[in-house]
Amino acid sequence: MAWARLDDGFYSHEKTTRIWDRNPGAVGLWVMMISYCARYETDGFISARTVSRLSPVQRDRDEQTAALLKEEALLEHEDGFVVRDYLDYNASRELIETKREADRLRKKKERS
Repeated sequence: MAWARLDDGFYSHEKTTRIWDRNPGAVGLWVMMISYCARYETDGFISARTVSRLSPVQRDRDEQTAALLKEEALLEHEDGFVVRDYLDYNASRELIETKREADRLRKKKERS
């Protein structure tokens, strides 16, 4: 199971409050995107198709992503977006895989 990390001051950070003031639903979408990236170990990338599943009403989605892009919480990327600073707060896929392998080897050694 993967975990996404949010700073405990996320709710009151200036960027978050500016996004909230512009479009409260954008904050929810942003958190869902972070959670998705952690779950699927995408290193912060999220496809446009996935965003459309997370926010299925196009008008809402367009307004939400515009708010996130304006505040640079998201960066545009080919075929989708990147959650800005995702890897500053969350482990990369490579690090997760390295830790899993180390855990696997440790457990194998303990069983021997």
